[in-house]
Amino acid sequence: MLHIFRKHRMPEIAMSVTSAVRRPMEPLTVFTAVAANRPSAHAGLPAVVDGIGSVSFWPRLIDYLEHVAGGEHCIAWELRDGRMQEVGAASWNGADHARRRLHQYSDPKYWRRDPALTVVRRHGQPDRPVMVVMDPRRVPDSLIRESLYGQDHIRERVVLCQPSAEATLGLSVVRGEDRGPFSDDQLDALGSVADTLISIVAKHRQIASQRNAYNPVSEDRLAEIQQALQHGESVRLTAREAQVCARLICGRAISAIAAELGVGTETVETYRKRAYARLGVSSKQELLLRYLGYC
Repeated sequence: MLHIFRKHRMPEIAMSVTSAVRRPMEPLTVFTAVAANRPSAHAGLPAVVDGIGSVSFWPRLIDYLEHVAGGEHCIAWELRDGRMQEVGAASWNGADHARRRLHQYSDPKYWRRDPALTVVRRHGQPDRPVMVVMDPRRVPDSLIRESLYGQDHIRERVVLCQPSAEATLGLSVVRGEDRGPFSDDQLDALGSVADTLISIVAKHRQIASQRNAYNPVSEDRLAEIQQALQHGESVRLTAREAQVCARLICGRAISAIAAELGVGTETVETYRKRAYARLGVSSKQELLLRYLGYC
């Protein structure tokens, strides 16, 4: 089921040879060292760096990953103190697939069963990047194979991780069945910038967290907002109404909410209208003001 390559820094051909034997029947291949430097892979990184701390970061990151490796979706997460924390997500086509998958993945019943993360935690070395290539179609666990990746027809997944004593930061990049698996050159390119990408994501998370610490309606506070709406002192929303309204307060579109909750847009609109009626508001702005206690 598993190939583990414990490479030290080696000539460029070492990565190519290792990549060439990654395609057999095994669903996982692990690279525990950085590939040789590839200047072409670094060329687009300045644009990503320029987006650190801003709302343009994730669109810039997925544009870079698509250019370098044909990546269609990416998600980032951090495992700290036994808890999975969502960092961010982006889809190259502008859809909400990546964000929905990140929210799903953060549920313990998924990430605890992720074979790629299991390998990273078992074999990763502190402060050394690890790259795991995974074929979701060959993962024995049907929950991971079908529920997490099968619904979106994911063909191959690359996970870049940086284990440390305090936490493990991960970036997952996937390609769909229509594009097929990553080529060896694309894997080489991702491997050559693995440590840089992880550092960039970590810096963005640090800056965004500091900014969001003063933002009462940031994405990081989604669960808190939902809880407040569901257990309010004067008006209590149902669980579904609270889920919809919390996401509206955080700035998500109706279509994105529908995709994340696995329901149609008309169903989301029904919950929204019911919640608005209970709260005595008629617009998203009034909903936000009501939540903040200004009306």
